[in-house]
Amino acid sequence: MKKVCLDVLGCRALGDTLAVTPTLRKLYNSYGKKISVATHHPYLFLDNPYVDNIYTDVTDEIKETHENFCPAIGLSSSNTST
Repeated sequence: MKKVCLDVLGCRALGDTLAVTPTLRKLYNSYGKKISVATHHPYLFLDNPYVDNIYTDVTDEIKETHENFCPAIGLSSSNTST
């Protein structure tokens, strides 16, 4: 079974990045294992009990070895069509 990676590289703001903590907990509980995180703010997840690896980029190797999740967080109305 592949590892799980939560890709929050689209979240540049600290608050948006922290807002994924409930998602990490849900993925951890659903998969029964710790989750990898790809983020611009790795220090936010250093002591998180749901995280096993922290990445600052999603490489091809990570794409091949992990099931990747990318939440839609931090989108402003200027990023969406009307």
